[in-house]
Amino acid sequence: MIKRVTDSLHYGHPAWFSPILTTIMLFLAFSLTHAAVPKDQIPVPYSQLSFEGNYRDISRWPATKILHSVGIEGSQLYMPNDGACSWPSPDGNVNANVHIILYHDGKWISSPWDYMGVCQEHKHFDAIGDIPYPGWKPRAGETYYFFLTTISRDPSGVGEERTNVVKYVWFGPTGYPPPVEPECVGPPVINSFKATPNPVFSGTMGLLGPDHNVQLSWNISNGDGVKLVAGSGESAETSEHGPVLGGLELLLKKTETFTIYAKNKCTPEAQWPSKTITVQLQAPLPFLSGLILYNGADVETWGSSGTTANSSFLYGAVNPHHQEAKALFEFGTTPAYGRKAEALPKSITGDDKTTIAVKVTGLQRGTVYHYRARAKLREKLTYGVDRTFKTDDIPTVTTDSASPVHDTYATLRGTTNPNGATTSVTFYYGETTGYGSSIAGSALADPDGSTPQSTNANVTNLQKNSPYHYKVCATNSVGTRCGGDKTFTTYAPPEVVTDAATTITDISAILNGRVDPNRKDTTVSFEWGTSDSYGNTVAGSPAALSGDGPQASSANISGLTKGTTYHYRIVGQNPYGTDYGDDMTFTTDDEPGVITELPTILSSTEATLRATISPHGAETRVYFQWSDGSCPPEMWYNEQAAIQSPIAENVQSEVASYYKDGSIGSVYCYRAVAENGVGGEVGTHRVYGEPVEINMTLTAE
Repeated sequence: MIKRVTDSLHYGHPAWFSPILTTIMLFLAFSLTHAAVPKDQIPVPYSQLSFEGNYRDISRWPATKILHSVGIEGSQLYMPNDGACSWPSPDGNVNANVHIILYHDGKWISSPWDYMGVCQEHKHFDAIGDIPYPGWKPRAGETYYFFLTTISRDPSGVGEERTNVVKYVWFGPTGYPPPVEPECVGPPVINSFKATPNPVFSGTMGLLGPDHNVQLSWNISNGDGVKLVAGSGESAETSEHGPVLGGLELLLKKTETFTIYAKNKCTPEAQWPSKTITVQLQAPLPFLSGLILYNGADVETWGSSGTTANSSFLYGAVNPHHQEAKALFEFGTTPAYGRKAEALPKSITGDDKTTIAVKVTGLQRGTVYHYRARAKLREKLTYGVDRTFKTDDIPTVTTDSASPVHDTYATLRGTTNPNGATTSVTFYYGETTGYGSSIAGSALADPDGSTPQSTNANVTNLQKNSPYHYKVCATNSVGTRCGGDKTFTTYAPPEVVTDAATTITDISAILNGRVDPNRKDTTVSFEWGTSDSYGNTVAGSPAALSGDGPQASSANISGLTKGTTYHYRIVGQNPYGTDYGDDMTFTTDDEPGVITELPTILSSTEATLRATISPHGAETRVYFQWSDGSCPPEMWYNEQAAIQSPIAENVQSEVASYYKDGSIGSVYCYRAVAENGVGGEVGTHRVYGEPVEINMTLTAE
């Protein structure tokens, strides 16, 4: 980067002086922009350093290799450099020493810190010993200076080279979290570019990514086509519209072309947007008087990290361009900020971007804060862009419906927003709202994120067909919050009951039963046969049931044998098992069975005729036939219904008919007759009376 160069030459110098000046300026421009090794960022001259712990004096060793940067990667110090694989190694294992410069006891100390192996660029913090003085460890926020040399602690004298010195503010594991630079979201955008004849250039550009710089390129000639100097410069004064290029003053009376480039580290050079303008320069001198006048410090606002419910680390960067700038952060719940915190380090010097940081405290949990870095160079204030962070909060939790639910196990579900702090999840469950059992929820995909995330837990050994309560609770460093209570009921095999068969005939019957599906799709069937081994199966109607509670199902069977006893039962089956109803029987209809019994003699003139009837399942009409004289007679002259006729029950029944006023001494012959839908049957005949001389008439009551 080319800085301001002041020249005190005036008109009246010899003619040969102009080419000499041109040569000098070209050399300066080339040297400042194309140096092989970057300039040392050493805090004091080498003569003021106290070199300790060295076997050899390194103060005059040339800087031949580049130390590109110093940084923290996990638990290691990272120092990428060009000498890692090229410097000689006396023993084949070690080829460099790490040196640190720090301020202690009123003086600047330089000491070897440790060694680097061949092609090694990382060093674990565990390697840090009591160097440069007993009990020393790097401290967060302190400024150190690092460089590497060939083996300075080896008296054999292999190589005498070093890298440039790089400044680094320590943000290792003993202090602040690593700084977070902004993410790349695209190239910057140049909104405007203008110049006044002085010329003073100004413009604005949109902020799209980190490390926003405006680069101005120019070519200045002597008017005869001979180029005097070419160069470029950068500036990043921040306005409410973005960085402003300002303060370039070229004192030549020429018409020249200038091009402005907007760049950031995320955008390849070929894609930098640019704008070009031509300016009529108006100045008293025919040659260069100045190149760049920086108008304030360059300031960048970086990301935040290590955020808790009431604190956060804020980061940024400041380049004061060889001057001294004071850095701080502004923050608050609105873009008006309202609060300030001094940055660490507070005072920035040098000509490179220096990382700044601060830990802000006393914040409100779950609140969005705005912040920006600010630097004051002399009386000029410059600002980084506005950024935001949100403090951690108690997790937000929702208890979701359990799914799937089975007979003895279920999956509980919930949704949790960690609200920025590392969050764990627990499910509580039981048969009451007292729960009694708990299980850890599945790990969140982003346990310290700020978006709702699903979690679940599989619970087992539950009781079948039982209601359960459950809720989800989430805990982070801020506190614990629980979702609402929800319930589910486990499933079970269906519950079935076999009911009595109906509409029984001699060849068919309807089988009946009831099924409780227990909220699961259930198939229904009946098993039947002439024994309790069944042997036949028929689908129920309906054959598929669902829901909760008993529901009727039946089945028609036919092709049966009359007068036969059959066994049957109902069967229900769902994904959780099969249930069987009790065994029941029925007997198909048949012709009634008839047995004519002996009469009951009531008196010399009356008697009760009796018979035993088996209806065999069908409604049966019963009556008696009788005649006097021979038995059996040639014709039955009389017919009288039995008192109990018709008989409906499918059991044996005794029936009777009463007769009186019979003739004394008469002999009567009678029989019972039964008829049903299947057929009729006649009982055997019986004789009533004796051949005596009495007058007897039989009548039915």
